[in-house]
Amino acid sequence: MYRKIAFFIVCFMLVQYAHAQELQIPVGIRYKYASDETNQEGKKILATLLEGDPDQVLINNTFAGSAICGPYIWYRLKNYPQTVDLSKSMAPSSMPIFKDGKVEKFIVMEGRVLRTPRDGEIFWEVFKKEYVKGQKFDIRKLSSKELSELWAMIAWDIEEPIFIAESGSTKIIFNLIQKNSKLRLFYIDDFSDTDLKNSIGLICAPQDLQNTIKELIQKYSGNAQQD
Repeated sequence: MYRKIAFFIVCFMLVQYAHAQELQIPVGIRYKYASDETNQEGKKILATLLEGDPDQVLINNTFAGSAICGPYIWYRLKNYPQTVDLSKSMAPSSMPIFKDGKVEKFIVMEGRVLRTPRDGEIFWEVFKKEYVKGQKFDIRKLSSKELSELWAMIAWDIEEPIFIAESGSTKIIFNLIQKNSKLRLFYIDDFSDTDLKNSIGLICAPQDLQNTIKELIQKYSGNAQQD
């Protein structure tokens, strides 16, 4: 009996070690794995959304829970006329500005919370116009560098299924979660070009929002300079 327990523990540790080696999880990042089956299901959903002909059921299911539209995607989509019909739920975020691979300072930018399937439907309509445009996407795990950058941007553990959808210079991060036995979108943002994102850093949320997340900035900036 004890030998069986020890055998399963060793097997579990080996699987976790193999995952860590494959993904090269940077030290200090809290990363939660999903089963291969769940990851494959998530990858299939994204492939259908991006390159296939998704029906309304799939779109509604994917956006059935509250999802966070990150500030860099929102910056690209907010001027589309359709976005005025989205829920007025702002998601202010403390976003790192990188220099030479390190966080130089933090700024406050505005994202959106997609609260309803209707929000998701509107969002996906303008997202396709801005980003998809008939492109072919490679859906892959995040690199060590991408994990480090994401870790500096978020206030929660990184949890699978999480992927980068990449096409040319375009890189979109998708984070799905299991909810009511289905995978729902939890977080999406533009991960394309750190230098480009830094150059639009002056496009910040209103000044009064900076006070509302002052503690968040202090928590994640460490010794980094703050605006």
